[in-house]
Amino acid sequence: MFEYPLGTDEGYTPVTVQPTVLSISPSSLTIASADGVHPNAPDPDIALERFWRITETGDLTVKLGFRYLDEDVPENIFSESTLALQRFDGAFTAVPTQVNEGTNTLTATGISTFSDWTAFGSSPDDAERCHRSHGKPNVRNVIFTFSTL
Repeated sequence: MFEYPLGTDEGYTPVTVQPTVLSISPSSLTIASADGVHPNAPDPDIALERFWRITETGDLTVKLGFRYLDEDVPENIFSESTLALQRFDGAFTAVPTQVNEGTNTLTATGISTFSDWTAFGSSPDDAERCHRSHGKPNVRNVIFTFSTL
């Protein structure tokens, strides 16, 4: 595992990379961190106030860990636990995410497509809709649905 020592004036926001498949040798990743909401976020009120740009040379599959700051978490989300990684390459694609609120880390596995990365949370309105339709607020299992076509 390698930790890219990234950050801005706001603080240290490294990215950890654990290669799982190396299809072309050598391969490499270049990663940069940026303060602020991603410029293409459809709803800035629920977007993480940080994004990362990753470019690839070669062909890798990796596990990624993105560390963010407490102040990067949008105030308008239901819970930090609802954050889900989003990959942007012309449109946002939700990526299955493990959230560790204690270390402020978002983790995704099996990643082989690289571009801009950020995270979106669920708004309190989403949680209320979930509560009304399912009898209990279980936003993490209702808001984001992943399927294979």
